[in-house]
Amino acid sequence: YYALGCTLYTLATGRQPFAGDDTVQILARQARSDYRKLAEARPDCPPDLSELVELLMHLQPQQRLTDPEVVLAYLRASRAWRVSAADE
Repeated sequence: YYALGCTLYTLATGRQPFAGDDTVQILARQARSDYRKLAEARPDCPPDLSELVELLMHLQPQQRLTDPEVVLAYLRASRAWRVSAADE
């Protein structure tokens, strides 16, 4: 589910959530959950999508969303939003 959150983030923003000059820097940011939140990176995205990404990428694994039915509900709630190349 964490990887799904990262993938959704990347699809919505066009960039990976964790950036750095090298692998060590990227892993350190990942360990601290140091990334620009989706709502900040794409203020036009639906709140449901932003919340879903936050729940999937929670720093503490036991606090991450792992219920596929809930994930599907969030995705359905935000499905009207479309990302296009013209937005960039």
